[in-house]
Formats: sequence, C-alpha cells, structure tokens
Amino acid sequence: MTAIKGQGYQVQLSETCHPENDVQLIMMALPQTAAESDAYAVEPVLEDLNANGFVPDEMFADTAYTGDDNVQWAQDYGVELVGPVPTGSRKAKEDEYQQLNIDDFDVDEETEEVLCCPAGHQPQSSEHHQESGQIKTVMPESACSHCEFFEQCPVKMNKGQYRMDHTAKQRRSAGRRREQDTEAFRDRYKIRGGIEGTNSGLKRKTGLGQLRVRGKPAVYHAIYLKIAGWNILRAAACAKMRELVHQRAAAAFLELQYPHVRIKIAGKISQTGLESIFTLPVQSFKELAQYRTAA
Repeated sequence: MTAIKGQGYQVQLSETCHPENDVQLIMMALPQTAAESDAYAVEPVLEDLNANGFVPDEMFADTAYTGDDNVQWAQDYGVELVGPVPTGSRKAKEDEYQQLNIDDFDVDEETEEVLCCPAGHQPQSSEHHQESGQIKTVMPESACSHCEFFEQCPVKMNKGQYRMDHTAKQRRSAGRRREQDTEAFRDRYKIRGGIEGTNSGLKRKTGLGQLRVRGKPAVYHAIYLKIAGWNILRAAACAKMRELVHQRAAAAFLELQYPHVRIKIAGKISQTGLESIFTLPVQSFKELAQYRTAA
C-alpha cells in the first residue's frame, strides 16, 4: 500500500505482490485531496477491498500507515498489516535494544496485567485502570532491590514503590520494534519496495503526476482511467493473460460467425461446465476466414 502525490491531490494504491502471481495488478485506488493524512487511509482502503472480495492475508505498507490503531483495525478484517513502527518525535536511544521493556514481561493479553517479570518474579499487584487505559504494576522490594537486571529494567522506584506503568498500545509497539530489528523482518519487508516501481511507472507512462484537468470530479475520473490503463498495460505484457484473452476472443468469434458451432459449445458446457469453453480446440482466425470465404 502506498500513495502517489500530485499538486492538490493524491491517490492511495493497493497492489498485489504475491511472487507466484503471473502479473501484479492494482486492486484498489482511493483518490484524495493532498490535505488528507496517509495515516487515515487504511480504514477506507480495507473497507473497499472487503466490499469487492479482495481482502488479503497480509498488507505491506510504509511507516505512515502502520500505527497501532491501523494494525488493530486491519486485524478486525483478518489482515496482518506489516511495516515499521512509527517513531513520532521519540528518538531512539543508542542502547535501546540492550534495555528491557514491557514486551520482555509475561503479560496476560486479555487483561494486560503483568504475571511475572523477566527474572521470573511475580508482582505485588498489577491493576488495569479502564478509564485511563493504564496498567499499574508494583513489584516487591525483595525482588527488585537486589535484581541483577534492575539497571536495564523499566521498573523504577517511584513514591517508595518499585513501579511500572504501561498501556496495551505500548506493549504491542514494543514487541513490533523488537521484531522489525530482526533479519527475518527485513527479508520479509523487502517485497514492499515493488510498489515504488509502480508509482514511478504510473507517473512516467500515464502522466499521473501531472494531470491536465481541474476540479475534483475531473481529477478523480482521470485518476481512475489512468490506473485502469496501467492495469491493461501490465496484463498485456503477461503471456498467460494474452493467451487467456486470445482464447476468449476466439470462442466469441466462433459463436458469432458460425452458428452451428453453438450447438457443439452448448453440449460441451452441459457435460463439463462453463469453464470448458476455453479448452475447445480453436483454429486460427486466418483459417476461419478462409472457410467463411469458401462458404
């Protein structure tokens, strides 16, 4: 998933990327004004894909789309939204991955209450405050005062207690940050770069970056036509797609020009189903034209 931006407008795109596909096509386009934030595009994109029966198992997107709210929204559709965690204004610390965080604790994912710390100690109390969404965890002094991990631990002395506060969002984001630092995540995420080539191709071949129309309806109409044209170009470059189109065109030609063949086709369909129409042996258009002239 990505966005192409122009003067005063942009378009959100969702393209197939499975390596076994014969051709990768744009499955969804959402024209917008340039004032709209990419962060709010995931919800309408998924709604459109769902309405048309194109909901994927995975969706790869850049940082602008992969906030925690969007990840949770995608899960409601059964989609795994894959991408780096937005950092906002927070600067990464040099020893960030040497420090412990809430993801290292054993947490009940339903209640968000802490069950035990990385050293295996159970908390004195762990309470989820529904109004604030905060989970306040107090660890026993006997466990923390002599713990070898205390310097790296997010549990700190606060008002005479060894205490740690967190939210469900912080826990999920901490886990995703750890995951995105792995080689496995980087290898998996490489596939997202393919849509950047689509962005470039749309601008170069269709002129999507510089539309020669004005007004929202005209701009949106032009965007849809150019993206449809791009899909046609991609399909035309695929040998398998060309063969499929040839078969369908030949079958249609037979039915229109040779009425007696309809009986044969109808009989074939009744025996083996509608798809069998494309498996009938079809002669070349040149030979058919010769037969017609002779008749």
